[in-house]
Amino acid sequence: MKRVTKMKVMLRLIALLAVLSGWGSSTIFAAALSDPQEESLRLLPGDKSIQFNLVLPPGYNPSQRHPLLVSLHGAGGKGTDMIPFWKSAAALSGVILCCPKSAGITWNKQDVPRVPRIVEYLMKTYSIDPNKTLLSGFSDGGAFTYYLGFQRPDLFHYLNPMSGGFSDVFLRQGNPIKPVPMFITHGRKDEIIPFYNAKKAINTLKRYDFPITFAEEPDAGHDMNAFKEYPEKIMKWFLEPAVEKKK
Repeated sequence: MKRVTKMKVMLRLIALLAVLSGWGSSTIFAAALSDPQEESLRLLPGDKSIQFNLVLPPGYNPSQRHPLLVSLHGAGGKGTDMIPFWKSAAALSGVILCCPKSAGITWNKQDVPRVPRIVEYLMKTYSIDPNKTLLSGFSDGGAFTYYLGFQRPDLFHYLNPMSGGFSDVFLRQGNPIKPVPMFITHGRKDEIIPFYNAKKAINTLKRYDFPITFAEEPDAGHDMNAFKEYPEKIMKWFLEPAVEKKK
């Protein structure tokens, strides 16, 4: 059973990279896998097909600007999958947490305008610091963090791909490359999305002067729980003054 599950995840990743790189269709493998919905998901006004979860920090004050974290789930997941990982650190840091749901079984080009629409709605509705926006994601969500983040540096000023697949094709989407601070995490024993994806990303992005913070877990596989100590570290990195970011 474990082997079958790993194969399904690997197939999802191949499909995601194919779709985002322009090789395939967003419907790949969709018929073979279920697409669970969550009753508590919010619907974007004007387009009920766009769904997300929102967690405001305790003591949210509309007279103050709050940082925003947008967290993307893995393949076959939903927004609520990401809440337990981030909720405590976001609350302690006064960060608004938004967890969107992908349009299909995983993230694809259809989500490129959808996620920014959520962010734009939140900025109109809540008091958000437009210069403190972090896009993060795990697994397929990590790959889409690279992809979408490179296209919308005007909207996402910090990126945190976790155990995500990487292709340099993500950088070649017709937009000028604008380096933004990145915090990349990956497990060395990841058999689903191998560790070399992180090394390839780092080597590629350094050529474009992206300020990169990298954290590896030598005994971690493809498991977000292996990084359960990282939300506080990532929040500290995210909220520190930009001049302290290292290249």
